[in-house]
Amino acid sequence: GFKKVDYVEVRQSLTLAPWRGNREGRLLAAAWLGKTRLIDNVEVPAV
Repeated sequence: GFKKVDYVEVRQSLTLAPWRGNREGRLLAAAWLGKTRLIDNVEVPAV
């Protein structure tokens, strides 16, 4: 399993400013799986 989660955040796609939901955003995450650091992101639509 995951040993440590470094961060999970939602930010504005273009500026990486805090996401307020009125614009498209990105869910950004980084975590350790064994000795490997996994980093990923996924689009979050505006609400």
